Amino acid sequence: MVSFWRKSTKAGDDRALFWQHETHAAVRRGKWKLVTENDRAGKISWELYDLLNDRSESVNLADKHPELVKKFLGCRPLSCL
Repeated sequence: MVSFWRKSTKAGDDRALFWQHETHAAVRRGKWKLVTENDRAGKISWELYDLLNDRSESVNLADKHPELVKKFLGCRPLSCL
């Protein structure tokens, strides 16, 4: 892992990073981050953030960029790298 970070360039910022913890899940790619809290009790709602301009994740842009949400949801680990 250390060798990856030492060789990291701006081009690597376009890789997708996926993670999940308990009921929370997220995908990060470039400046975009898609997150959800899925308690499996109802419809899953996704929130999209522009981390370059909104580091505190306070402005949900999912409704403004539905094409990005759809693209992220179509990604699976290894298919979006």
